[in-house]
Amino acid sequence: MSGQLSQVGAQMLANKIGGNVPPAIQTSAPTWIPGLDWINTTSGAVLETWNGAAWVVGPATLYAALLTASPFTSGPAGGAAQAISDLVEVTTSGYSRQVVDFSNAGATYPSPVSNSAVVTFGPVSAAMTLAAQWAALLTHAPSGNTGLLLYFWQLDTPQQVSVSQSIQIPIGDLALLES
Repeated sequence: MSGQLSQVGAQMLANKIGGNVPPAIQTSAPTWIPGLDWINTTSGAVLETWNGAAWVVGPATLYAALLTASPFTSGPAGGAAQAISDLVEVTTSGYSRQVVDFSNAGATYPSPVSNSAVVTFGPVSAAMTLAAQWAALLTHAPSGNTGLLLYFWQLDTPQQVSVSQSIQIPIGDLALLES
């Protein structure tokens, strides 16, 4: 599937590669910039990550979401989506975002990472009225608008399932590839 980094995803990647965001190791919450992690030393050394609104304990959980409108044009002024609130997500009963894990990058060029397990949405408990044609990678939030939009893809084939059916994304289809 073809995909692209979101604005925040691109900022996070560039800041990490550029060495601009070493972890903040301190007792008070730092001002967040894309890619920054905080090691909170108030009571030990606790990793905290930014969820788009606040610092939260632990690494960011990554979620895959299915979309019915293009994130390439659902953002401000008809441009690319910049936040979770810009997305038009599947609302069919029985659908929910799914946790996704990625493989480690290999020693190749380009060096893609991709989903390391099948991602299954559903089964839905009602027939989908709109096809899912895109997927998005989000942080922190199994639902709602808290979290960060990192990446989005166009599905190879639109998916519109009936009652008791699921949508599956095979291993390797959610590739994060920047060259």
